[in-house]
Amino acid sequence: MDRKTVKIDRQALEELLEAVDQHRSNHRYEHEHTVSNMIASLSQFIHFVDFETEVTVPIDSGLEPIPDYGEHMELSMFVDCVSEGGFIDSDGDGYYATETEMSSKPARPSDIRCGIIDNTWTHVMWFNK
Repeated sequence: MDRKTVKIDRQALEELLEAVDQHRSNHRYEHEHTVSNMIASLSQFIHFVDFETEVTVPIDSGLEPIPDYGEHMELSMFVDCVSEGGFIDSDGDGYYATETEMSSKPARPSDIRCGIIDNTWTHVMWFNK
């Protein structure tokens, strides 16, 4: 696996944390306790990180061929299905995809309902539980 070195930007991390907290306060989440814990953990992390240190992280495209099972659909169809109540988080797992490959990035119905949609992807791969 390839690796790259990145420098952590304190201001960008603080702005991200503020945006996540603001979004959380304006929306209801199925797992509110988990979201609150994540925000608290990130807030603590900011105070302990040496922002002058560069961190080496793995680069993983996370793409793999579309499997022979599950439901591969266009992103717009997935969004429509979620909007009509056809998919909820507890039904299964979705991942953003292209026409030919699936990513490891989750496509959660609860995010879609909140308007959090990654339009850089054209498809979603859905796996029922």
